[in-house]
Amino acid sequence: MTKATTPQLSVTMHPAGRVLVIRSSCAIDGSAPSPEHITHYAAAEHARYVLLDATSAPYTDTDGLRWLLRLRDQPTPVRIAARKGGRIWRALQMMELEFSVFDSVQHAWKTPWTKTAHG
Repeated sequence: MTKATTPQLSVTMHPAGRVLVIRSSCAIDGSAPSPEHITHYAAAEHARYVLLDATSAPYTDTDGLRWLLRLRDQPTPVRIAARKGGRIWRALQMMELEFSVFDSVQHAWKTPWTKTAHG
């Protein structure tokens, strides 16, 4: 497990078998570890997928959306768990970005994973 903390952001990455779970409790504002770092960490932990748990994150801003797009464009498939109807959920839906978005970590985890583009 690794943890990166700044005054604005606290991110914890948990390798869980084939899935690297990233938990963010603060706004997704682009200050998290780079998507490239996350991809390298996932490979080092032999994780084949990334699950971003944004259920406790209050919002994302434009820098955060750019960060999410960079994360999505990495070779490791990404899923996002966000509160349904919450600010992150609405931002992703409104921007019509191609993400696999789920209303809970459990739902994202239980849905079969595929290696296709964007989840």
